[in-house]
Amino acid sequence: MSEETKSKFRMYSSHGRGIIHTGYNPTAMEIIEVTFGSLTMQIGTETLDAESGDFVLVPSGLVFRLDAGEGEAGVRSLVFDREIIESNMENFDTEILYMFYVQSRNRITVFRAEHPIYESLAFSMTESYDEYVSRDVCYKLPIRANIYLIMTALLRYYCGSKDELDRMIYHNV
Repeated sequence: MSEETKSKFRMYSSHGRGIIHTGYNPTAMEIIEVTFGSLTMQIGTETLDAESGDFVLVPSGLVFRLDAGEGEAGVRSLVFDREIIESNMENFDTEILYMFYVQSRNRITVFRAEHPIYESLAFSMTESYDEYVSRDVCYKLPIRANIYLIMTALLRYYCGSKDELDRMIYHNV
């Protein structure tokens, strides 16, 4: 078993022209950050465009392809197993997690700078990437903490919050 498998997360970066990455994560979710250029992303049955600085969540179980087209583009990505989140949810939170899985698969969102959770995603991704690259003592702990912060922001966005009416769904459990 590799260190990546034991830790339940990994990061990668890729760049180039044309198709720069394809993937399928049966039990993992992936946050992709476009680091430069622009991409056309095929995620499941949806096609969307993303530019430098944008973030996209790829839910588990969906095939995806990142295509830079005629230009050059780059991405970095944080891939993490759903088990990281599921194992730390209280029983009453599992309904929220289920709603998130359903909502995130039905509506793929590009998180741009003007999006309400963009800053949180940008901060956590940068911190995670810096920790991953440095591999300093206990580097996995802050990455896991950032995964929790990312997922909290995503869960609140996709599943609603008591004080915000513009969310997709709010279910008071």
